[in-house]
Amino acid sequence: MYKIVESNKDVFGFKWQPIWPINQKIIESYYALGWRILKVRGCSNKDLIFHSGYIINGINSFIGFIQSEELGIIILVNQEGSFPLKNGLGLWFDYMD
Repeated sequence: MYKIVESNKDVFGFKWQPIWPINQKIIESYYALGWRILKVRGCSNKDLIFHSGYIINGINSFIGFIQSEELGIIILVNQEGSFPLKNGLGLWFDYMD
């Protein structure tokens, strides 16, 4: 009589899945006073300190620093979605090579 159209697993499994352009198994993640710190195992001097955020409908941002290199990454967009976070992390990981 009843048929499941979509289960919570289908909806939430996709929607809340992390978007990382890098191999998570080699990353150590820490949280420090509102900032996220990412470290790559075996690469001690290129830690990324970053914060990303969604402020109001259509405003999204990423700001990150690699202190040892005196390098900053800032991405500001007027759109919803994961573009700033995904590309900010992607730029950092590309810089590691």
